[in-house]
Amino acid sequence: MKVPNLRNLTTAIAALGLLAVTSANAQESQQPQPVPRPLQSLPVVLLPDKPSLEPKALAILKSASDRLAAARTMSFTAVATYESPARTLQPLAYTVLSE
Repeated sequence: MKVPNLRNLTTAIAALGLLAVTSANAQESQQPQPVPRPLQSLPVVLLPDKPSLEPKALAILKSASDRLAAARTMSFTAVATYESPARTLQPLAYTVLSE
């Protein structure tokens, strides 16, 4: 019984691996590439030179700004939630309450 040379066997395995990778790359490059759409088929949107502001929106913004400007103090409560992975890589959600 003849024992194959280990160096020749390793070289043959490496060559087969390289052949498989080269074959896979060749198959990927032979796939048809998507054809980009022509620019004429894109919708055309015309915007005004100067944006118009709605009077009702301006009135709401002015009343809210006036109320904040008149306030001597301000307080609020914020609730924030963030995720951090545990040691088991499962996501844990933490909630922070700030006043």
